[in-house]
Amino acid sequence: MIKQKKIKPTFSVEVKEAMLAAYGYHCAMPDCSDLAEHFHHIVANTEVNNHNWPLYMQSPFNCYPICSTCHMNKPLPCKPSERLIQLFEEYLRSLVKLKKADLPIG
Repeated sequence: MIKQKKIKPTFSVEVKEAMLAAYGYHCAMPDCSDLAEHFHHIVANTEVNNHNWPLYMQSPFNCYPICSTCHMNKPLPCKPSERLIQLFEEYLRSLVKLKKADLPIG
């Protein structure tokens, strides 16, 4: 197996703030009530994945706010299938097209 090169985390401030608010500023791991301190990529933040799914990789769909303890010690929930990632990517692309066409989203 070829090891993929990881790249610098790049969640925007808006994605981080939205995910913190969605989880009440707490760790997203079940049964944990600690405050979230990290933003984990559910699907690894690699060059290959960013090439294949550029919108999905840095979106809220791939962001998991997590505390330091869980980040170091607990396995994250299962990763989505490649087909599901592709569906998210297609959805995000459609939103970008709507925005560029200045059409209402929603």
